[in-house]
Amino acid sequence: MNIAFLFNSDHPMFNGFYGLPILKTIIKTNVFQNTNRNIKISEGDILTFSAIAQSQNNTYEAFYKLNEKVYTPHKFNKLIQPKLQIVSKNATIHCIYIKNILKNTALALHEKLICYEPYLGAMDIDFNNKLHARFFEYSLVTKYRIFNKQCSIFYSMGEFEEIGGEEAFQSEKEIFSKNGFNVIFEDTGAINTIFDKFYANYSHLLRIQDFKNIFLKLPNIDDDILDNIIISLEELHPKLFNSFASMAKTFDRIETEEDIAQCSISGRRFLEQLSYYLFPPRQGLHHNRKVGKSEYKNRLWAYISDTVTSNNLDNNLINEIGKQLDKIIDQFNKGLHGKLDIEKITLLIENLLNFVINLVTLSPNDIRKPYLAYQEEIETFMDKIKSRYI
Repeated sequence: MNIAFLFNSDHPMFNGFYGLPILKTIIKTNVFQNTNRNIKISEGDILTFSAIAQSQNNTYEAFYKLNEKVYTPHKFNKLIQPKLQIVSKNATIHCIYIKNILKNTALALHEKLICYEPYLGAMDIDFNNKLHARFFEYSLVTKYRIFNKQCSIFYSMGEFEEIGGEEAFQSEKEIFSKNGFNVIFEDTGAINTIFDKFYANYSHLLRIQDFKNIFLKLPNIDDDILDNIIISLEELHPKLFNSFASMAKTFDRIETEEDIAQCSISGRRFLEQLSYYLFPPRQGLHHNRKVGKSEYKNRLWAYISDTVTSNNLDNNLINEIGKQLDKIIDQFNKGLHGKLDIEKITLLIENLLNFVINLVTLSPNDIRKPYLAYQEEIETFMDKIKSRYI
């Protein structure tokens, strides 16, 4: 789930300095120290007052109505009312926005924060609500990743030394390290920069939400599985959701063999794209297999093999996950030729989602490609600079 935890930034205990104290309070609850989820944490103020001040209808009545719409949960409602409603009329609301958090972890954190006076409750973020996208997903700054007692503090596009290196993050590092985390610094590449055409792209967010809403109908798939896939594929290449969204929409209206064939085409196209991003085509052999453009299955096998080897994992995983891949591709080929029914294509999509989870779990670090999706935009920008000054 993606959950927003809300706080009164004007509370007297802060004396105007609230960001780090709120973060410290959350980390000291110890709810994240044993999680094996790939969790991202964003933070910032919810700027509804500024939005109204810059609009044509800049009245207090409009401000109150906007707050009501922004602070509307979808299915996780732990808002503390009427406290939030009263405070939001006069104070700036600070948010710690946590992505890919388990529901039980979110509930545990909420219970630990109940007695913290500035706390105003928590709610889930649903991208079907355009205001949720605007004030939470787009406006807040993603700063940290938590995974297996390791905290990554983010910086962007190699700017680490330019902004002061480790010293610039000393306070944040201290908060995490004193509470049981090994702290590292992670380059997030071109994500959420001027080169990121997927950032603040509401159509892209809706594709992700469609993917989630439709596949939640699968009998053996839940929020936790889908959120884990979403956060990982977003870090590999956002375009992967084009194929997934196409497959989801076709699956949602399956009636004929043609619909099943279209689902199968989208599934195979997704695997082809996945292989291109994880193990690009190359000439020659790799482990005695061709790994050219058309050999997408071999390239996925190559990624599995190399990842297992480089991370010193159990070698049995190579055949285990590789054979899972072979079976999925074989089933998609059957779907193309009208040899699957609705029950079998449903099971096949579940198997595809579980395969992606297994692939990601091999090495979450290896699956991240923070510059891959933005190479074209970066190269175009650099060419313009060269043409102007050289």
